[in-house]
Amino acid sequence: MNNITKTKNFIKKELEWLCSAHDLHHINRVYKISETIFLEDKKWNKEIILISALLHEMLDNKFFEWVLEKQKEKIENFLNSLELNKQEKEKITYIVENIWYWKSLSWKKIDKFIEFQIVEDADRLESIWAIAIARTFAYWWKKHIPIYDPEIKVELDMTPEEYRNHKWTSINHFYEKLLKLKYLMNTNFWKKIAKDRHKFMETFLEQFFWEWNWEK
Repeated sequence: MNNITKTKNFIKKELEWLCSAHDLHHINRVYKISETIFLEDKKWNKEIILISALLHEMLDNKFFEWVLEKQKEKIENFLNSLELNKQEKEKITYIVENIWYWKSLSWKKIDKFIEFQIVEDADRLESIWAIAIARTFAYWWKKHIPIYDPEIKVELDMTPEEYRNHKWTSINHFYEKLLKLKYLMNTNFWKKIAKDRHKFMETFLEQFFWEWNWEK
């Protein structure tokens, strides 16, 4: 059994319970986008990219905030069971620990080596477009967060801590994160793809607010 198959089996066991916004279908889409980006330029390390894509939800603070050290230990033990060298394991661990959007809000500079950039682009591309809209409402519904509340203002400039703990609505999330992603892609080609997906979300929001304000 190769490393990729082992990783797929591992996450199926560890992450199959996640909500539909972050479930195995989401992980598989990020995996497929990562593979597509890799195929454009095959000189990068494929296993680092694909294993990182498969493991990228393992340290999601939304689900594992209170057991992060245990999760890190699971990742370390799992990577030690694969046929990888020390540098490959370190790169995968680094990607999984630092891929989160809220970490990019910090003053701390994150070393985005090429494999990191590919997985990050894949995850961000999966966070904009039609399925991303569905994911947004699915997750915030689970958290009992309102679809929209005009009294809750959009916060555009936040620290990582503020981002994780401020008052949310599903619609505000588009402005506080999703609509920013097209500007944060690492490569020009994927910036173009993100631009098209971004436009789709803008159209959705225009229709949403037209309907919201219809009786006024």
